[in-house]
Amino acid sequence: MFISKSKKSPFYQLIYTIDGKRTTISTKTSSKKGAQQFLYNFQKEKSTGTTCNLTPLKTCITVDSFKTEYLEYCRFLLCDMSYLHN
Repeated sequence: MFISKSKKSPFYQLIYTIDGKRTTISTKTSSKKGAQQFLYNFQKEKSTGTTCNLTPLKTCITVDSFKTEYLEYCRFLLCDMSYLHN
């Protein structure tokens, strides 16, 4: 378990392993001291057994609902003939 800073983001990341899988979450702070405090609090919560909801929620959607949402999104970006073909 450690903190790291990526060139892609101004925020520090907490990197840890769950069941053999490497997991990364944002500390939502750009200061090293703030990131270290986040790591300390995370380790404290983990050692006391309190559960924290850090994993993103996965929602299942159908292909039809995705299609509707995607076409609605594209309507504002593209002209009518570029996204709607029969």
